[in-house]
Amino acid sequence: MVLTLEDIIEMSEKPICIKSPTLGKLGFRMFLVKDEEIILKYLNEYDDSELICNMFILHQLISPKITIEVLEGLNSLEIKYILSEYLKINNLDKYFDFNKGNVYDNFKEGLICYRNHLLKPILAHRNQIIDSIEQTLDLITMPQQISRYILNSQELIMDSMVEVSEAVNTIQQSLSLPQLNEYIRLFDLSAAYSAISIQKIIEPQINLWTNWFNVNRNLIQATYYLDIFWDEVFEKYNISRDNALTCIKKYHWFISPSMYTYIVKDILSACKKPSRNKYHEINKVFVNYFLKNDCRNLDEFVRNWETNPIFKGRMKIIRDCVNIIKNCPKGVNFSNLIVPTLIAQIDGIQQEFMKQNGLVVDHKKVYDLEGNKLKDEHGQNIWFNQYYRELTSGDGFFDVMNDVFIDVLLQNTEPREDYKTSIHFSRNKILHGENFHYGKKDYVIRCFMILDFLHGLSTMHDD
Repeated sequence: MVLTLEDIIEMSEKPICIKSPTLGKLGFRMFLVKDEEIILKYLNEYDDSELICNMFILHQLISPKITIEVLEGLNSLEIKYILSEYLKINNLDKYFDFNKGNVYDNFKEGLICYRNHLLKPILAHRNQIIDSIEQTLDLITMPQQISRYILNSQELIMDSMVEVSEAVNTIQQSLSLPQLNEYIRLFDLSAAYSAISIQKIIEPQINLWTNWFNVNRNLIQATYYLDIFWDEVFEKYNISRDNALTCIKKYHWFISPSMYTYIVKDILSACKKPSRNKYHEINKVFVNYFLKNDCRNLDEFVRNWETNPIFKGRMKIIRDCVNIIKNCPKGVNFSNLIVPTLIAQIDGIQQEFMKQNGLVVDHKKVYDLEGNKLKDEHGQNIWFNQYYRELTSGDGFFDVMNDVFIDVLLQNTEPREDYKTSIHFSRNKILHGENFHYGKKDYVIRCFMILDFLHGLSTMHDD
């Protein structure tokens, strides 16, 4: 029997069912090419074999929604059974040996074995790839030391692929490894096309090469996942991206690709209701999405940020906010406590994000860490909001996120000056005590979503 493309797609979307003695029926996604990236991420970021194992299971699990604490409570024999069945169904079992030793160490060793299998084609063509990059750089007018730095960076990345379980060197930290297929594709472009693309960004700010490479690669990866998200929305609900974004943007909301697609259907249904108060209807959709079922979707949102360096030291504060929502006594408005707390964390995290990219902000102007003002191609100062706008590269989906972050939360409002938007969700007026009617659940949810937006900007290439 010859399988058609439709047959293959249908098979890939059909859940894998494994019956766990403790957890009952578990539904997993098929292991696809895009999932290879998660292996590289785990081996790069984590040393703990048990954590790697549990994170992998959670990543592939569709239903039911469980926490990592639940997996930690399972017997290692049950973990071994779940993994063995999943790997066997996906024809990956030949890379894993669970017959001796610790199941978690065995799984990590199996991932290393599979990773080395993935890297063989790239390592076999290492010299050709480096030569291609060098030819591209020869077409670009730039200082020789910068050209050499870029080439050396790529050589170091190629050489270190076989040692990704060890500590990552300085250059790798700034040029994180993307999906392998995407890596090959990036350097398989013609030299002329690459030269034009690189030169366009490098000429005005040659010392920010690393930042450019990182940001643009993030957007390539992000666009890939967004296309999948909107394809699923159209296939399931016959809703186009443009129609959805028009409604979402009108009411000062946005969608994260880490959300479930049914949220779009619920939003459009609310938009079509004859209600006179559409704002209330749309707000209710978002609030219910995150807070129902004891904040299950909110918990999932927050858990995604735990390994992000720019959230380091702040996760306890954020988790406390979630716990306040879950355990708030009657008569107490948790929004009054959470909104200013999360706005303060948004301030700190966006500053960490800028530092991560070798930048700081002073009086709304962007500087490098040596105190030099960032300039555009016309020699004009680059402002904070302009920098964030450029990060989203004019993509309508990302621009809606930036609208809420820049134009709503960070709207430029002076004391006693009127609001610039139809909702009064202004950082300045809330933190300076001018607005004391900010205790609204939809403001709480917007805060969490902006945190996810900042998380996405810094880690899209890892997700």
